[in-house]
Amino acid sequence: MLDQAKWICTPADYGMVCPVFRRDFQVSRPLKAASLKITALGSYIAKINQKRVGDFVLAPGWTSYDKRLQVQEYDVKQLLEKENKLEILAGMGWYHSGMSWAYKRPYRSDRIAVICELTLCFSDGTQERIVSDDTFQSARTQILQSTIYGGEIYDARPAERKWEQALVLDFPKDMLIPQEGEKIVETQRLAPSA
Repeated sequence: MLDQAKWICTPADYGMVCPVFRRDFQVSRPLKAASLKITALGSYIAKINQKRVGDFVLAPGWTSYDKRLQVQEYDVKQLLEKENKLEILAGMGWYHSGMSWAYKRPYRSDRIAVICELTLCFSDGTQERIVSDDTFQSARTQILQSTIYGGEIYDARPAERKWEQALVLDFPKDMLIPQEGEKIVETQRLAPSA
């Protein structure tokens, strides 16, 4: 699974600041189908052209990371245009939470990392794959901290992102499996009361 894709992380340690990864790409001929396979060492929200991919909240969810890490697959054909931008906002998630004591492998990433594969199936029968690698860029976001149990700290002051080349992370993929468990979804929004 995700054979050609590579784990990517930030080139420097961002500490608790959430990173965003991006890749621009073009769709030059008619599409028949398009899908995005993605997961993270942490949590993620993927967007294509500023539109959210799927409705899974806190993806990929909690798991026993020494044995399995679920990969989500989304139909993204309707989100694509001629010129496209794939962005992946990543957070600490359960992988970097206080529950990480359950992770028993001898190797562990101390950074948030993502891995993905976007498959474009064209009407002429050909395919193109865009995979996570060092063609992606990363930047710090205004989310200074985002943890499962500690909440989020957001700096609302205007800031310009400084993009840099993402770093390929030498991390195994042998625990990657297709999504098996139930996903978490948003069911209701509550307005603050006075």
